[in-house]
Amino acid sequence: MSYKIPQTQRALVFQGGGALGAYNAGVFKALFEKIGHKEGFDIVAGTSSGGMNGATFKWILMT
Repeated sequence: MSYKIPQTQRALVFQGGGALGAYNAGVFKALFEKIGHKEGFDIVAGTSSGGMNGATFKWILMT
């Protein structure tokens, strides 16, 4: 099976820990309102609460 990697990829990385989880949620809300379902990120990553927020963000964009 061959898989072609795109020349340009967009990544979104959320930090983790404490209050940053709430900050991430605000960034998530602003990004979702701005780009909605039209566009997305090829890579979404995060640590701790940022990982949970990143997974939620990607899941919502995929539905």
